[in-house]
Amino acid sequence: MQDTKGHTIFDKVDAVVLTDGDATLGNIDKAFTDLAARTKPDDLVFVFLAGHGVALDGRYYYLPVDLPDAGDETLKQRALTYSDLTDRLSKFPTARAVVILDTCYSGAFAVGDSVQRDSRDQTIDKQISHATGRFILGGSSSQEEALDGLDGHGVFTQALLLGLSGDADLQVAGNHDGKVSILELGEYTKAKVPQLAAKVAHGYSQKPHWYFSGDEMFDLKDAN
Repeated sequence: MQDTKGHTIFDKVDAVVLTDGDATLGNIDKAFTDLAARTKPDDLVFVFLAGHGVALDGRYYYLPVDLPDAGDETLKQRALTYSDLTDRLSKFPTARAVVILDTCYSGAFAVGDSVQRDSRDQTIDKQISHATGRFILGGSSSQEEALDGLDGHGVFTQALLLGLSGDADLQVAGNHDGKVSILELGEYTKAKVPQLAAKVAHGYSQKPHWYFSGDEMFDLKDAN
């Protein structure tokens, strides 16, 4: 993979992009299954979900495009549930995974047991020579809606783009090494999103939450 300035980030990217009407529950499930089958132990898995989310009984649910307006019990049965997401993550045979959610109430997923499931291969940690871990970043707390309407993006997504462009490396206390780590991105969005949200809706509070479980924080992007 290369960024827009030509810097090499990863050897290659195997991406599945589902937008608008294609983001059905069936297509999302298939994308997880297909990618898990192609993933190797030293790969980095990056999952980004934007759209609608709800929190019911303290658990997070992502609403695919083909889920009609429904009551809580129907949502629990037909949405992409908290358990669905954690189960799908556990099927990736790699010890590095990033899940980023730009939806309402996404902080309900950024908790410990969503990242602490064992991988399919119990020896992976011994096979990988670089940093390992699972990182969850939700664009709002478990009790907040996520704002839209900033440069064609959600407020949280705009902060992500700014952070990955290099701002996270420059503005977060750290080594300023020209790379954006998951720690830098998490801390940057926690600081930046409330500022952007206040510009879109005066007095509105939106605070990202993140959780990490692993050996060492790892890099996501070359910021140069």
